[in-house]
Amino acid sequence: GFEIQQRLRVVGDRFRTEIDRFAHEEGYPATATGVGSMFWMHARHGPVNDVRDARQGHPAASAGLRLLYRKNGLHISSHHGFLCTAHTDEDITQLIEIHKAAMRELRAQGIW
Repeated sequence: GFEIQQRLRVVGDRFRTEIDRFAHEEGYPATATGVGSMFWMHARHGPVNDVRDARQGHPAASAGLRLLYRKNGLHISSHHGFLCTAHTDEDITQLIEIHKAAMRELRAQGIW
């Protein structure tokens, strides 16, 4: 019930906040979006308020993020990801680190 929804909101907020903060502090043109347990990182500066905004992202960076996520164990669809109640705080930390590593790899390869 309510406790489950609250837990999903808390972990989703943590994930989005941490990856968004990392992107902004490190100077990546990227913005995290989502609600509740849903998330996505758009390869563009925000805000992202609608589909038109989302489609203005960097196509190579978007594709690169998806490939690097999958390569490193973060398996999500091409347009959004979801966290679930099975994810522990340690899992969330690991997913955040996978995300940061993907962004760093894209920068190292000259995409960002």
